[in-house]
Amino acid sequence: MEGLELINGEKVACEAIMASFGVKLNDDFLAGLILKKDAVGFKYVVGSTYESSLKGLFIVGPLNTGQDQVVIAAGEGAVAAIEINRRLLEEKDVQSKLAGVGHA
Repeated sequence: MEGLELINGEKVACEAIMASFGVKLNDDFLAGLILKKDAVGFKYVVGSTYESSLKGLFIVGPLNTGQDQVVIAAGEGAVAAIEINRRLLEEKDVQSKLAGVGHA
């Protein structure tokens, strides 16, 4: 790529172009769920660990009210994964303690 030609014929030299094509979210798979959305009803509201209003459902990337960048979505995914792992370890610990009850 050498550049970009604008509608008016002006040429802008560049090596790469990053574009955004529309604002339709690919969220049809969430249609049957009752989830809290932002004030305009477009994106999903999440907490600090990216958990939605439905406990156990984490939403990262362009579907939540944060920034729409791949690198940010990856970081959000890491935060969500840490929280999911913490909960699984906590549940495993509780189950281990319950399994030990009555065994002396």
